[in-house]
Amino acid sequence: MDKELKWWYNFLTAVDQGSELNFKHVIQINHIRGLINAAVAGLGIGFVPKYTVIKKLSQNILIDPFPSVKPAADNFSIFIKTQKLKFEKNQQLIKYLSQFKPEEFGGD
Repeated sequence: MDKELKWWYNFLTAVDQGSELNFKHVIQINHIRGLINAAVAGLGIGFVPKYTVIKKLSQNILIDPFPSVKPAADNFSIFIKTQKLKFEKNQQLIKYLSQFKPEEFGGD
């Protein structure tokens, strides 16, 4: 839902101050089912309420790459397609992001 990448730019620069962002293809999806189906299709990561993907989680189609992070409220959760987790680059990203605490991102 962020065609201009403003939210993503803020998120990624908070995580890694030295990287230059390069998004080759941006697809704007403004429907929750569209976001979920895009993640299931392997097009990217979905930031959606957990209750919307309970079935996909129980079927192991989607997986929570940050199981130790428990948000104060279930406003959104982060998921990645199970098959995409096998890629080293995705495992490295999860390992890197897991070292941060939620308060470092402005959370409670």
